Amino acid sequence: MKILTNPIKIAVVLIFAAFILTQCGTQKQVLPATQVIEDKGLFWEISHPDTEHKSYLFGTIHMIPEELFFLPDGLEEAIAGSGAVYFEVDISKMKDPVYQMEILQQSFMQGDTTLSDLLTKEEYTFVKTHFEEMGMPIFMFEKIKPMFLSVFGDKEIMGKNAEGKLRFYEFELMALAEKAGKEVFGLESIEYQMSLMDSIPYTKQAKYLIQSIQSDQSRESMLDSLFALYIAQDIEAMHESLDEGDLSEYDNMLLKHRNQNWIPVAIGSMKEKPCFFAVGAAHIGGPDGMITLLRKQGFILKPVNKPGISNQP
Repeated sequence: MKILTNPIKIAVVLIFAAFILTQCGTQKQVLPATQVIEDKGLFWEISHPDTEHKSYLFGTIHMIPEELFFLPDGLEEAIAGSGAVYFEVDISKMKDPVYQMEILQQSFMQGDTTLSDLLTKEEYTFVKTHFEEMGMPIFMFEKIKPMFLSVFGDKEIMGKNAEGKLRFYEFELMALAEKAGKEVFGLESIEYQMSLMDSIPYTKQAKYLIQSIQSDQSRESMLDSLFALYIAQDIEAMHESLDEGDLSEYDNMLLKHRNQNWIPVAIGSMKEKPCFFAVGAAHIGGPDGMITLLRKQGFILKPVNKPGISNQP
């Protein structure tokens, strides 16, 4: 089953959320590269023979309809017992309006390039009509990178957010961390995450924008399928559902390479204190996911509980 959940768009959504809401020296255990993680679960306990404390890993979907939002049992206690809370990026910085504006500036295309330069007349008219139907004049977005426009132009996302029907996992977890008085960090910087978009030529971003708008009519059913996998906590199915569209060549950059970059940061922190890590669920499953990579470094990971949910108010 393939669902339109390109990891690049997921990364953009995480950055986008911040704006619309305010956003070991041991013997290694070598595992086969083709290992399949048979245990289902979004919430994992991390331990190591050389340390007494335990850390935790939680896979988020970044945003989900209000009525589907849940947190696994024991998650709030895990945050309260941690020495630090890590997200993909330090979203606590997004409370600073000055910092928000600095990051927002990075959503603009460099030079004199505009959206009309990247599209044919027919394509531009198609995009223009789509945004006008949403009540957003296209002249407001001429200089915005097309990958960001693919989010702003998503009727499903924008509509549910405008109606207050979306819950954003990172911000819900951030509130729990603040309540518990925990320090918050990022496995990578927001600037680095933003820079990944610059690795994708504007022309390819523009093609993806067209593809994204064209699939808008079937988006709701695609998202429903993704939400169903998430509620089932089937991280392998979620990993396998990443689309094979025009931007699939960048999947390694957005998933595999970032996972590899995060592991030394996570290990270094876990050696010092118990930690709680929350990253997109697509990053924890699969042969190159965080579960497998940590196991290769001698860590023991097991699901905290079998799939079963605890709804939160």
